[in-house]
Amino acid sequence: MKKIAMLLVVAGVTLLLASCHKECVCTGFDGIDRTYTDEEVDAQGGSCSNMVIQARTRFYSYCRWE
Repeated sequence: MKKIAMLLVVAGVTLLLASCHKECVCTGFDGIDRTYTDEEVDAQGGSCSNMVIQARTRFYSYCRWE
């Protein structure tokens, strides 16, 4: 029973350490990248591809999840 509990704890810790953290990377017309967290993208409407246009102005040439 202790071995199963220990195995579950190790598996849980491993999952937390290896979990994926997505970031929205937007590339400007000058080639410079700006990175947004998932929370920042959610605050702007929740779509990385929609981050290209902000405040009715096209800021980036394209945005993608990485």
